Amino acid sequence: MDAQKPELIPISIFAQDPKMTRSPVTVHVRGSMLPGPVGDRIAVFDYNRDRDEVYGAARPKKDGTFPKYEPDDLRFHQLNAYAITARAAGLVERELGRDLRWGFEGSRLIILPHAGYMANAFYSENSHTLQFYSFVSENSSRVFHTALSHDIVAHEAGHAILDAVRGRYTESLEPETAALHEAVGDLTAMFAALSHDVVKKKVIDPFSRGRKNLISEIAEHFEGDDQNLRSLIHVAGVRFNEIIQPHQRSLQLSRAIYEILRRFFKKERRARRPPMAALETARVVTQRMTIRALGYLPPMDATFRDFGLAMLSADTAANPYDAREYREIVRDVFIEHKILTRTETETASELNDEPWRDLPRTWPRAGIRDAYMFLDRNRDRLALGKYPLYRDFVVSDLQVTTMPRYPTAIDQVIVGYEYPVDIELAEKAFGNYRGHWITIYGGGTLVFDVEGKLRHHAKKPVTKDRVRRLKVFLKTAGHFLAPSKLTLDDEIRTQFSGSPWILEIRSDQIVPRTNPSACCGRCRHHKGGAR
Repeated sequence: MDAQKPELIPISIFAQDPKMTRSPVTVHVRGSMLPGPVGDRIAVFDYNRDRDEVYGAARPKKDGTFPKYEPDDLRFHQLNAYAITARAAGLVERELGRDLRWGFEGSRLIILPHAGYMANAFYSENSHTLQFYSFVSENSSRVFHTALSHDIVAHEAGHAILDAVRGRYTESLEPETAALHEAVGDLTAMFAALSHDVVKKKVIDPFSRGRKNLISEIAEHFEGDDQNLRSLIHVAGVRFNEIIQPHQRSLQLSRAIYEILRRFFKKERRARRPPMAALETARVVTQRMTIRALGYLPPMDATFRDFGLAMLSADTAANPYDAREYREIVRDVFIEHKILTRTETETASELNDEPWRDLPRTWPRAGIRDAYMFLDRNRDRLALGKYPLYRDFVVSDLQVTTMPRYPTAIDQVIVGYEYPVDIELAEKAFGNYRGHWITIYGGGTLVFDVEGKLRHHAKKPVTKDRVRRLKVFLKTAGHFLAPSKLTLDDEIRTQFSGSPWILEIRSDQIVPRTNPSACCGRCRHHKGGAR
């Protein structure tokens, strides 16, 4: 990097929707950047697909900083989307203690700030993109650019981030896995918004009173009126286990995390902390516990139960004594929201310090081969289902992490392993899918300390129950599934915007994929459109 250019670049962004926080704030992101902007892992390419037009790029000055563009300048939109995405990714990296590798074959996540005209935005793993669209709301003449909405940009960045941490979550017919993706998106938006003082000042009074506020209403005024996409305020009596649609089902988890944030805030206020300081502490603690849980999740088919166990286990490993008794609050909330039982909350905090057999000599910086041989010698402890001595597996993930408080010391080693099992859909009830095969993956995530003692094992074996659940879902999901014999490019994904899942049919094989372009609200396509 040029020694004369700053390591951190100041960029002006909107801290929420422009209608809610009218004056931009200044944030800092890692430099240096090329015109676009293009950084080391994120690149803006301002291509409008509907017009087949490329818009002029934001260009840095000689000193590496960017001019102060006006908010109605498309180059402001480019910088706004870039900075929000970069800050969200950086936050997750700090808390996980490692760099992210995107969930696709490529080094840069591409942002299209003005991808076309419809009321939507989405992450596309296939094209390595975050795509933001523009539309004119039904109740006003205002042109709404989703690239300017802090909530929407952060939410879609959350999808890309979770895909970087757990790539198989987009290949699942487990309803709660798709819902987990949506919950992580909403929580990313909440935490990102709370990083701005202007937002904290606006929410502090209604938040403390349990009322609606800028962080509880995700993408407030998305349609240009008083409609928000989702509310994180708890509503009693909702039977989430009967809900399939991922955006709605996600509220079971995201509302629980929001309630944890509120109770942490109340705890700090009882300790006579000033309101702003109490909210900041609550944000940091909740954010840290939530993000660290991602590294403890199984490689596939994660449920909210898996997330709850991961959150408690990860925090126990990081803070064994829990002097502030935050985990007791987490336990209570997860029980109240029917995510965990009381017994599960107690066992999740028990550390298993029994060493595993035959640690590699290269431990803790083991390579893939050494990690495989190590797990192979401990097959009896893995989630291999039937025939554990004969079933082969691959090491799908290997991470050596360092925590923020000790940035040079290795904190833990995370090893993911997986294996495929092909299932034939033989029953008549499968209709057009009868005679096809579908692959279900088993495996697990192991978290060790530097001495090789097990901290957490998120097991996901291929069991009769998992196979049964998958078959029941295929038989009953109906209009939530969109079969396709075509390549899943973004045109097709957009056509299926009402379907949370797409079944890609390849000869006699069915490949399920979640459809991130499925609309959060009401998708409306627009011909032409305004800049």
